[in-house]
Order: sequence, then structure tokens, then C-alpha cells
Amino acid sequence: MTKDQIVQQTKRAIYEVFGDIVDKDIIDKSVVHPLDDPGEWAPRSNAVIYHETGLPNSCDNWQLMEKWSEVSDKIPGDYYVEAMNSAVSAVYEL
Repeated sequence: MTKDQIVQQTKRAIYEVFGDIVDKDIIDKSVVHPLDDPGEWAPRSNAVIYHETGLPNSCDNWQLMEKWSEVSDKIPGDYYVEAMNSAVSAVYEL
């Protein structure tokens, strides 16, 4: 998969897991291609996820780790979400 496809699949996976509590527009704004990441947090990742927009994060709430694991499982292929800090996560390939 290309990084553009992974970004789209990540958005879809987040919506499937968190869509009942987070608006789709927020999800769309929160997941970016690493080349479009203004903070340059994870240039070698496949997607960058910003939590400051309203997406829950597992750093501030460890109980959400299972939910983010579900997001990882829903991204096709061998990809996983890794929390960088409470504001940013990234998608990497195993």
C-alpha cells in the first residue's frame, strides 16, 4: 500500500473505532501524510495522527490502549499505531 492509502485506511479504522464519539471531520483533519506533517514528528512513518484536534489518546488514558490496538488491527497489512506523546501518534509497518 502507498502512504496515501495507509492514511485513508487509518482514517477509516479510527472512524470505525471512535466514530461514535469523534466527528468524521475531526478524524479527517487529524490524520496526515508524513510529508504533510507540520511538526515533522515521524517522517519515516506511514501516517501521523494528531490528538490535539479532539481524538482520544492512550498517553493520557491508558484504558484507551485497547481501542488504539483495535485501530491497528483494522488497518490492512502489518501496520500498528504507536503513541509518540499525548499529542501525536504515528502508523508504522511491522
